[in-house]
Amino acid sequence: MARIFIDGFELGTDGLWSVVSGAINSTDVITGSYSYSLKGLTAFLEKSLGTTYTEIYAAMNVHPLNISTVQDLLSFKNDTATIGGARSNQSGMINLFVGTAVVATSTFAVSTSNNYRFEIFYKVATVDGLIEVKINNSTVVSYAGNTQPTTFAKFNTLHVGGISPYYSSLVIDDVVIDTTGWPGNGRVAAVVPAAAGDSTGWTPSVSSNWECVEEIPAATADYVHTNTTGALDLYGLSALPANTTNINCVQVSAFVEKEGTPAFNDIYLALSLNSTVALSEALTPGAAGSPLWISKVWELNPMTGSSFTVAEFSSIQIGIQGATT
Repeated sequence: MARIFIDGFELGTDGLWSVVSGAINSTDVITGSYSYSLKGLTAFLEKSLGTTYTEIYAAMNVHPLNISTVQDLLSFKNDTATIGGARSNQSGMINLFVGTAVVATSTFAVSTSNNYRFEIFYKVATVDGLIEVKINNSTVVSYAGNTQPTTFAKFNTLHVGGISPYYSSLVIDDVVIDTTGWPGNGRVAAVVPAAAGDSTGWTPSVSSNWECVEEIPAATADYVHTNTTGALDLYGLSALPANTTNINCVQVSAFVEKEGTPAFNDIYLALSLNSTVALSEALTPGAAGSPLWISKVWELNPMTGSSFTVAEFSSIQIGIQGATT
């Protein structure tokens, strides 16, 4: 698989998304401590995929709050043009749509009484395109044929929730985007810095380095900082949830801004195991006064080339490094 994004909203923010118009929810949650509420015509989330794709898999946990009208679930866009996706109709059944046309409808219907694991595969093509939706691991509707309604033969954005003229009345959680395989069941859990790691190259504003970066939601009252190129800050982690049986990927996220002289142009997120450090590609921090969330997904342990194991996770450290060039 090639997992490119996960978000269980356990950071207490929607800052990993490109466009947001909803609300973090800490009361009506699906898993963990936070979910995301999408209520209304303008309630939606969009995630830029960073590049264009001809096919993609996406999944989320979803709890419908209202099924009395048509509402969008997951759809795919290229710039401003919606290519297609899935929405529920007034009976709770799943409509697949291409452009503005419904091309298939499930016999299965969702209700407001349950949580569902919703998964979609979308392949853009004029002849052998395919849309398929699974709910709770079972295929409930699919369509094969022309799935390219416009001149766009690729998409670059995932859209969740309301899109005119359809509104949204959902709580969602545990979103996964993958390029090569069904995400399946699972949840996104948050582990946070809980101790200083093997390198403490950044200066804490107060107390210890890890105590400045462990809060959820993130706060800017305390922080770590440096103007030294190559300085590395590492942190030991809190424990995984007790019921964890396998790890599908690790995503490291940080809330970062650059200021002063020299101002860092690049930030690298770090993963360390047994004193071996792997760095992400160069990522762009926010401007002074406007910190941004940046993230990096490792599907395989970069030190071993194999899947992460629960046993080794207690030795993993995460961190951050900066460079001025």
